[in-house]
Amino acid sequence: MGELVHAIGLATHDEMKESDEGCTAWVDTYGLVNPVGQAAAQTCRAFIAASDRQFTILSDQIATATVTSGAVRHRYAFGWLAAAGILARLLNGDIYGARAEIRRAQKDENVAHERTPFVKGMFTSFEFQVQAEDGSITPDDGLLHEALDFALAFG
Repeated sequence: MGELVHAIGLATHDEMKESDEGCTAWVDTYGLVNPVGQAAAQTCRAFIAASDRQFTILSDQIATATVTSGAVRHRYAFGWLAAAGILARLLNGDIYGARAEIRRAQKDENVAHERTPFVKGMFTSFEFQVQAEDGSITPDDGLLHEALDFALAFG
């Protein structure tokens, strides 16, 4: 399991290619005997695809991670999968689509928006970005403070 934690950790240090390769290798070696780990690795790979603007494979990555995570009830993954979809829309400049994805995900019981401070903070940061990039909305000061608090707490 340490190999998987290391592989996922590489992504948090912007070593996306190495992280993706590590997660892929881990799934190939251990995925069939550790479906919870497989769900985590597939979720990481989906977020990497969004972060690296690999939009041609993103929907397949999200679908694979969603099925695997759902099968093992790895509910924490759904927040990350929703975030990958939101991030992809933001990176494509689809501000209205990103806003719609945020609203949809906030209502999705599996995303655990209200139960998970990290997911809530991540979505708050996305919402702030949406407001900042939408020329018709002045970003809310409260949202700014929440986004900054999240960034200070989680990096």
